[in-house]
Amino acid sequence: MEVMGEGLIFYFVSWCVWVVVTFLMAKTRERFLAGLFLLVLIISSNESVAIFHFRFSLTAIIITCVCIAILINRKKVVYPTFASIIVSIGYAGMLLWETVVPVWVVMPRLILLSLLCYILLYFLVESMMVRLAIWGFGSVFGEFIYSMVVMGYNVSAPIGDAGYLDVLSLVSVIVMLNSAVASVARTFEQAVLNRVRRKAGFRS
Repeated sequence: MEVMGEGLIFYFVSWCVWVVVTFLMAKTRERFLAGLFLLVLIISSNESVAIFHFRFSLTAIIITCVCIAILINRKKVVYPTFASIIVSIGYAGMLLWETVVPVWVVMPRLILLSLLCYILLYFLVESMMVRLAIWGFGSVFGEFIYSMVVMGYNVSAPIGDAGYLDVLSLVSVIVMLNSAVASVARTFEQAVLNRVRRKAGFRS
């Protein structure tokens, strides 16, 4: 069941990232594909399709397909697949916990769920792109697992609703910000190291 206001974070984040990709990135094939992907996600966010007894948002299906394509094009496929399964089980477990104990004492649901998912991703893989792909595929599959479980109790849970898209976008932003901060820190560290070497009489 969707709550009023859900999905706003997804739209805000998607448009902000699209602006950054479109106007700040170099004109490459990757920039075009990333911008197109974001636009397709935004356009398809209100559409859904029924597959057997499950209702999938079109955005969730697109995310799954793109993330699988990213993962299978890597040299090492086994570990990312294993990591995606861990993420899906962990995410489904968090949703089930929320259903059984619907009281988020520490902080709001969106923030706590996003932080827990990010922490799980942080310890599983380092690369930003792989993290995003594992998160996209694993979270959608986690939604599917959760939907299958609650269906046994005659509860309908759409896969990839607006609430999910908010969590998806917030975790993705945290992953990208973490990667950006780490990149800046490495650049600063290298600059300081080069300066120290020059003062010590060594060439960088």
